[in-house]
Amino acid sequence: SVFSPGLVVLGHVPRWLKQSVTEGHFETDTVFVRKDGSQFAAHIRLTPIIKDGVQTGYIGLTTPLPDKSVEETMPSISMVTKILSWLYITRSPFLSATIVPVLLGTALAAWLGYGDTKIGLLLLTLLGVSLAHLGVNTANDYFDWKSGADQANVDYVIPFSGGSRMIQLGVISPQGMLRTSLVLFGAGAIIGTYLATTLAIWPGVGILALAGFAIGFLYTAPPIRLVARGIGELGIMVAFGPLIVAGAALVQIGSFEPKALLAGIPTGLLTVAIVWVNQFPDIKGDAASDKRTLVVRLGLKCSSWAYLVLALATYVSLVVLVLMETLPTQALA
Repeated sequence: SVFSPGLVVLGHVPRWLKQSVTEGHFETDTVFVRKDGSQFAAHIRLTPIIKDGVQTGYIGLTTPLPDKSVEETMPSISMVTKILSWLYITRSPFLSATIVPVLLGTALAAWLGYGDTKIGLLLLTLLGVSLAHLGVNTANDYFDWKSGADQANVDYVIPFSGGSRMIQLGVISPQGMLRTSLVLFGAGAIIGTYLATTLAIWPGVGILALAGFAIGFLYTAPPIRLVARGIGELGIMVAFGPLIVAGAALVQIGSFEPKALLAGIPTGLLTVAIVWVNQFPDIKGDAASDKRTLVVRLGLKCSSWAYLVLALATYVSLVVLVLMETLPTQALA
Protein backbone atom coordinates (compact mmCIF):
# COMPACT_ATOMS: atom_id res chain seq x y z
CA SER A 1 0.00 0.00 0.00
CA VAL A 2 1.18 3.56 -0.71
CA PHE A 3 -1.81 5.05 1.11
CA SER A 4 -0.84 5.17 4.78
CA PRO A 5 1.37 3.22 7.19
CA GLY A 6 -0.12 -0.19 7.87
CA LEU A 7 -1.08 0.41 11.49
CA VAL A 8 -2.85 3.63 10.46
CA VAL A 9 -4.81 1.66 7.87
CA LEU A 10 -5.82 -0.94 10.45
CA GLY A 11 -6.58 1.47 13.26
CA HIS A 12 -8.12 4.48 11.54
CA VAL A 13 -8.94 4.20 7.82
CA PRO A 14 -12.12 2.05 8.18
CA ARG A 15 -13.54 4.60 10.64
CA TRP A 16 -12.57 7.49 8.36
CA LEU A 17 -14.31 5.90 5.41
CA LYS A 18 -17.43 5.16 7.44
CA GLN A 19 -17.50 8.70 8.79
CA SER A 20 -17.17 10.14 5.27
CA VAL A 21 -20.32 8.26 4.27
CA THR A 22 -22.38 9.31 7.29
CA GLU A 23 -21.25 12.97 7.24
CA GLY A 24 -20.75 13.50 3.51
CA HIS A 25 -16.98 13.87 3.80
CA PHE A 26 -14.11 13.42 6.26
CA GLU A 27 -10.94 15.46 6.69
CA THR A 28 -7.84 15.00 8.84
CA ASP A 29 -4.07 15.40 8.94
CA THR A 30 -2.23 12.12 8.63
CA VAL A 31 0.87 10.46 7.22
CA PHE A 32 1.29 8.94 3.77
CA VAL A 33 3.90 6.60 2.35
CA ARG A 34 5.62 7.24 -0.96
CA LYS A 35 6.48 4.42 -3.36
CA ASP A 36 10.09 4.55 -2.18
CA GLY A 37 8.93 3.92 1.40
CA SER A 38 9.52 7.43 2.75
CA GLN A 39 6.76 9.10 4.76
CA PHE A 40 5.36 12.62 4.56
CA ALA A 41 2.77 14.69 6.39
CA ALA A 42 -0.44 15.38 4.49
CA HIS A 43 -4.03 16.49 4.79
CA ILE A 44 -6.67 14.15 3.37
CA ARG A 45 -10.28 14.80 2.42
CA LEU A 46 -12.40 11.72 1.79
CA THR A 47 -15.68 11.96 -0.10
CA PRO A 48 -17.97 9.00 -0.88
CA ILE A 49 -19.04 8.39 -4.47
CA ILE A 50 -22.83 8.05 -4.68
CA LYS A 51 -24.58 6.80 -7.82
CA ASP A 52 -28.33 6.24 -8.00
CA GLY A 53 -28.48 6.42 -4.22
CA VAL A 54 -25.83 3.71 -3.79
CA GLN A 55 -22.37 4.36 -2.38
CA THR A 56 -19.92 2.83 -4.88
CA GLY A 57 -16.51 4.14 -3.84
CA TYR A 58 -14.50 7.05 -2.47
CA ILE A 59 -12.56 10.04 -3.74
CA GLY A 60 -9.48 10.99 -1.74
CA LEU A 61 -7.87 14.43 -2.12
CA THR A 62 -4.38 14.56 -0.63
CA THR A 63 -2.53 17.81 0.11
CA PRO A 64 1.11 17.58 1.28
CA LEU A 65 1.93 19.58 4.42
CA PRO A 66 5.59 20.59 3.99
CA ASP A 67 5.48 22.76 7.13
CA LYS A 68 4.49 19.84 9.35
CA SER A 69 6.50 16.81 10.39
CA VAL A 70 5.52 13.15 10.26
CA GLU A 71 5.64 13.07 14.06
CA GLU A 72 3.09 15.90 14.29
CA THR A 73 0.52 14.35 11.97
CA MET A 74 0.94 10.64 12.71
CA PRO A 75 -2.38 9.34 14.11
CA SER A 76 -2.09 7.63 17.48
CA ILE A 77 -1.98 3.85 17.40
CA SER A 78 -3.91 2.17 20.21
CA MET A 79 -2.84 -0.97 22.00
CA VAL A 80 -5.95 -2.69 20.62
CA THR A 81 -4.79 -1.94 17.07
CA LYS A 82 -1.33 -3.34 17.84
CA ILE A 83 -2.86 -6.53 19.22
CA LEU A 84 -5.21 -6.81 16.25
CA SER A 85 -2.25 -6.40 13.89
CA TRP A 86 -0.78 -9.65 15.23
CA LEU A 87 -4.09 -11.42 14.69
CA TYR A 88 -3.92 -10.23 11.07
CA ILE A 89 -0.22 -11.11 10.71
CA THR A 90 -0.76 -14.68 11.88
CA ARG A 91 -4.24 -14.97 10.30
CA SER A 92 -5.54 -16.29 13.61
CA PRO A 93 -9.22 -16.40 12.53
CA PHE A 94 -8.31 -19.43 10.40
CA LEU A 95 -7.42 -21.41 13.54
CA SER A 96 -10.86 -23.01 13.35
CA ALA A 97 -9.29 -25.27 10.71
CA THR A 98 -7.02 -26.59 13.48
CA ILE A 99 -9.32 -26.47 16.48
CA VAL A 100 -12.09 -28.55 14.86
CA PRO A 101 -9.93 -31.59 13.93
CA VAL A 102 -8.22 -31.54 17.35
CA LEU A 103 -11.61 -31.63 19.05
CA LEU A 104 -12.77 -34.33 16.66
CA GLY A 105 -9.77 -36.55 17.38
CA THR A 106 -10.23 -36.05 21.11
CA ALA A 107 -13.96 -36.81 20.98
CA LEU A 108 -13.32 -39.85 18.79
CA ALA A 109 -10.99 -41.32 21.41
CA ALA A 110 -13.71 -41.03 24.06
CA TRP A 111 -16.41 -42.42 21.74
CA LEU A 112 -14.27 -45.45 20.90
CA GLY A 113 -14.11 -46.28 24.62
CA TYR A 114 -10.59 -45.19 25.53
CA GLY A 115 -11.64 -43.44 28.72
CA ASP A 116 -12.53 -39.94 29.80
CA THR A 117 -11.05 -36.97 27.97
CA LYS A 118 -7.82 -35.70 29.53
CA ILE A 119 -8.49 -31.95 29.50
CA GLY A 120 -4.90 -30.93 30.25
CA LEU A 121 -3.58 -32.95 27.31
CA LEU A 122 -6.35 -31.57 25.10
CA LEU A 123 -5.38 -27.97 25.93
CA LEU A 124 -1.69 -28.67 25.27
CA THR A 125 -2.57 -30.33 21.97
CA LEU A 126 -4.70 -27.36 20.94
CA LEU A 127 -1.91 -24.93 21.85
CA GLY A 128 0.85 -26.89 20.13
CA VAL A 129 -1.03 -27.53 16.91
CA SER A 130 -2.36 -23.96 16.81
CA LEU A 131 1.17 -22.54 17.13
CA ALA A 132 2.30 -24.79 14.28
CA HIS A 133 -0.66 -23.65 12.16
CA LEU A 134 0.21 -19.99 12.74
CA GLY A 135 3.79 -20.85 11.82
CA VAL A 136 2.52 -22.26 8.54
CA ASN A 137 0.45 -19.13 7.87
CA THR A 138 3.36 -16.77 8.42
CA ALA A 139 5.78 -18.95 6.47
CA ASN A 140 3.36 -19.02 3.54
CA ASP A 141 3.10 -15.22 3.62
CA TYR A 142 6.88 -14.89 3.61
CA PHE A 143 7.43 -17.27 0.71
CA ASP A 144 4.53 -15.78 -1.27
CA TRP A 145 6.29 -12.43 -0.89
CA LYS A 146 9.64 -13.88 -1.92
CA SER A 147 8.13 -15.55 -4.99
CA GLY A 148 6.40 -12.36 -6.09
CA ALA A 149 2.90 -13.85 -5.79
CA ASP A 150 1.69 -11.17 -3.38
CA GLN A 151 3.24 -8.30 -5.35
CA ALA A 152 1.56 -9.59 -8.52
CA ASN A 153 -1.84 -9.62 -6.80
CA VAL A 154 -3.37 -6.16 -7.21
CA ASP A 155 -6.96 -7.26 -6.50
CA TYR A 156 -6.49 -8.15 -2.86
CA VAL A 157 -8.70 -5.64 -1.06
CA ILE A 158 -11.82 -7.77 -1.48
CA PRO A 159 -13.49 -10.48 0.62
CA PHE A 160 -11.96 -13.97 0.70
CA SER A 161 -8.58 -12.81 -0.65
CA GLY A 162 -5.77 -15.07 0.49
CA GLY A 163 -2.80 -13.95 2.56
CA SER A 164 -2.57 -11.44 5.39
CA ARG A 165 -1.19 -8.55 3.22
CA MET A 166 0.66 -7.30 6.30
CA ILE A 167 4.02 -7.19 4.50
CA GLN A 168 2.49 -5.11 1.71
CA LEU A 169 0.96 -2.71 4.24
CA GLY A 170 4.30 -2.32 5.99
CA VAL A 171 3.00 -3.65 9.30
CA ILE A 172 5.83 -6.21 9.38
CA SER A 173 8.94 -6.73 7.28
CA PRO A 174 9.53 -9.92 5.26
CA GLN A 175 12.36 -10.82 7.64
CA GLY A 176 10.08 -10.16 10.61
CA MET A 177 7.46 -12.46 9.10
CA LEU A 178 10.04 -15.23 8.68
CA ARG A 179 11.33 -14.80 12.23
CA THR A 180 7.76 -14.92 13.54
CA SER A 181 7.18 -18.16 11.65
CA LEU A 182 10.31 -19.80 13.06
CA VAL A 183 9.42 -18.75 16.62
CA LEU A 184 5.91 -20.17 16.25
CA PHE A 185 7.21 -23.43 14.80
CA GLY A 186 9.76 -23.67 17.61
CA ALA A 187 7.15 -23.10 20.31
CA GLY A 188 4.88 -25.71 18.75
CA ALA A 189 7.79 -28.17 18.54
CA ILE A 190 8.58 -27.70 22.25
CA ILE A 191 5.01 -28.59 23.21
CA GLY A 192 4.98 -31.54 20.83
CA THR A 193 8.27 -32.83 22.25
CA TYR A 194 6.95 -32.49 25.79
CA LEU A 195 3.81 -34.49 24.95
CA ALA A 196 5.77 -37.14 23.09
CA THR A 197 8.34 -37.71 25.85
CA THR A 198 5.89 -37.44 28.76
CA LEU A 199 3.40 -39.87 27.22
CA ALA A 200 6.06 -42.10 25.63
CA ILE A 201 4.44 -41.77 22.20
CA TRP A 202 7.45 -40.29 20.44
CA PRO A 203 7.53 -42.37 17.22
CA GLY A 204 3.88 -41.73 16.40
CA VAL A 205 3.82 -38.04 17.32
CA GLY A 206 7.15 -37.50 15.58
CA ILE A 207 5.97 -38.99 12.31
CA LEU A 208 2.68 -37.10 12.31
CA ALA A 209 4.30 -33.81 13.35
CA LEU A 210 7.10 -34.02 10.80
CA ALA A 211 4.63 -34.90 8.05
CA GLY A 212 2.43 -31.95 8.99
CA PHE A 213 5.39 -29.57 9.19
CA ALA A 214 6.74 -30.71 5.83
CA ILE A 215 3.36 -30.21 4.12
CA GLY A 216 2.75 -26.82 5.74
CA PHE A 217 6.23 -25.36 5.27
CA LEU A 218 6.82 -26.73 1.79
CA TYR A 219 3.37 -25.61 0.63
CA THR A 220 4.96 -22.40 -0.66
CA ALA A 221 8.66 -22.82 0.22
CA PRO A 222 11.08 -23.41 -2.67
CA PRO A 223 12.25 -25.54 -4.26
CA ILE A 224 9.33 -27.92 -3.59
CA ARG A 225 6.42 -25.39 -3.59
CA LEU A 226 3.64 -27.98 -3.41
CA VAL A 227 1.08 -25.30 -4.27
CA ALA A 228 2.83 -24.57 -7.57
CA ARG A 229 2.77 -28.24 -8.55
CA GLY A 230 -0.98 -28.64 -8.24
CA ILE A 231 -0.74 -30.89 -5.17
CA GLY A 232 -0.90 -28.27 -2.43
CA GLU A 233 -4.63 -28.83 -1.96
CA LEU A 234 -4.04 -32.55 -1.40
CA GLY A 235 -1.42 -31.71 1.20
CA ILE A 236 -3.86 -29.41 3.01
CA MET A 237 -6.52 -32.13 3.06
CA VAL A 238 -4.08 -34.61 4.62
CA ALA A 239 -2.51 -32.18 7.12
CA PHE A 240 -5.70 -30.52 8.39
CA GLY A 241 -7.70 -33.73 8.34
CA PRO A 242 -6.23 -37.18 8.99
CA LEU A 243 -2.91 -35.99 10.49
CA ILE A 244 -4.35 -33.63 13.11
CA VAL A 245 -7.28 -35.90 14.02
CA ALA A 246 -4.96 -38.92 14.35
CA GLY A 247 -2.47 -36.89 16.38
CA ALA A 248 -5.11 -35.60 18.81
CA ALA A 249 -6.49 -39.12 19.26
CA LEU A 250 -2.97 -40.48 19.78
CA VAL A 251 -2.35 -38.05 22.64
CA GLN A 252 -5.57 -39.14 24.37
CA ILE A 253 -5.26 -42.86 23.72
CA GLY A 254 -1.51 -43.35 24.00
CA SER A 255 -1.38 -45.49 20.86
CA PHE A 256 -2.20 -45.13 17.19
CA GLU A 257 -5.87 -45.54 16.19
CA PRO A 258 -6.35 -46.23 12.43
CA LYS A 259 -9.97 -45.06 12.50
CA ALA A 260 -8.76 -41.56 13.37
CA LEU A 261 -7.12 -41.21 9.96
CA LEU A 262 -10.41 -41.93 8.20
CA ALA A 263 -12.36 -39.73 10.61
CA GLY A 264 -10.21 -36.78 9.56
CA ILE A 265 -11.29 -36.87 5.92
CA PRO A 266 -14.36 -34.58 6.30
CA THR A 267 -12.43 -31.85 8.15
CA GLY A 268 -9.63 -32.12 5.62
CA LEU A 269 -12.05 -31.64 2.73
CA LEU A 270 -13.72 -28.72 4.50
CA THR A 271 -10.36 -26.99 5.01
CA VAL A 272 -9.50 -27.45 1.35
CA ALA A 273 -12.81 -25.78 0.50
CA ILE A 274 -11.84 -22.78 2.66
CA VAL A 275 -8.47 -22.46 0.95
CA TRP A 276 -10.07 -23.07 -2.44
CA VAL A 277 -12.44 -20.10 -2.23
CA ASN A 278 -9.59 -17.90 -0.96
CA GLN A 279 -7.70 -18.62 -4.18
CA PHE A 280 -10.41 -17.19 -6.45
CA PRO A 281 -9.49 -13.49 -6.10
CA ASP A 282 -5.78 -14.37 -6.22
CA ILE A 283 -5.96 -16.22 -9.54
CA LYS A 284 -4.33 -13.51 -11.68
CA GLY A 285 -1.49 -12.85 -9.27
CA ASP A 286 -0.91 -16.57 -8.70
CA ALA A 287 -0.77 -17.28 -12.43
CA ALA A 288 1.63 -14.36 -13.01
CA SER A 289 4.03 -15.66 -10.36
CA ASP A 290 3.86 -19.31 -11.50
CA LYS A 291 1.90 -20.28 -8.39
CA ARG A 292 -0.14 -22.83 -10.31
CA THR A 293 -2.79 -23.83 -7.83
CA LEU A 294 -5.59 -26.10 -8.99
CA VAL A 295 -7.80 -23.03 -9.26
CA VAL A 296 -5.27 -21.50 -11.68
CA ARG A 297 -5.05 -24.75 -13.63
CA LEU A 298 -8.81 -25.29 -13.86
CA GLY A 299 -9.90 -21.67 -14.34
CA LEU A 300 -12.67 -19.86 -12.48
CA LYS A 301 -15.63 -21.60 -14.14
CA CYS A 302 -14.44 -25.16 -13.54
CA SER A 303 -13.11 -24.22 -10.09
CA SER A 304 -16.55 -22.93 -9.10
CA TRP A 305 -18.04 -26.33 -9.88
CA ALA A 306 -15.12 -28.04 -8.13
CA TYR A 307 -15.86 -25.99 -5.01
CA LEU A 308 -19.41 -27.36 -5.02
CA VAL A 309 -18.03 -30.88 -5.39
CA LEU A 310 -15.71 -30.31 -2.42
CA ALA A 311 -18.59 -29.12 -0.26
CA LEU A 312 -20.76 -32.08 -1.24
CA ALA A 313 -17.87 -34.53 -0.77
CA THR A 314 -17.49 -33.33 2.81
CA TYR A 315 -21.04 -34.36 3.70
CA VAL A 316 -20.96 -37.53 1.65
CA SER A 317 -17.82 -38.62 3.48
CA LEU A 318 -19.58 -38.03 6.80
CA VAL A 319 -22.43 -40.34 5.80
CA VAL A 320 -20.00 -43.01 4.59
CA LEU A 321 -17.95 -42.87 7.80
CA VAL A 322 -21.09 -43.17 9.92
CA LEU A 323 -22.19 -46.21 7.89
CA MET A 324 -18.71 -47.69 8.42
CA GLU A 325 -19.12 -47.03 12.17
CA THR A 326 -15.98 -44.90 12.14
CA LEU A 327 -18.02 -41.94 13.39
CA PRO A 328 -21.15 -41.91 15.57
CA THR A 329 -24.54 -41.08 14.11
CA GLN A 330 -24.41 -37.79 16.02
CA ALA A 331 -21.83 -36.63 13.47
CA LEU A 332 -24.71 -36.18 11.01
CA ALA A 333 -26.52 -33.72 13.28
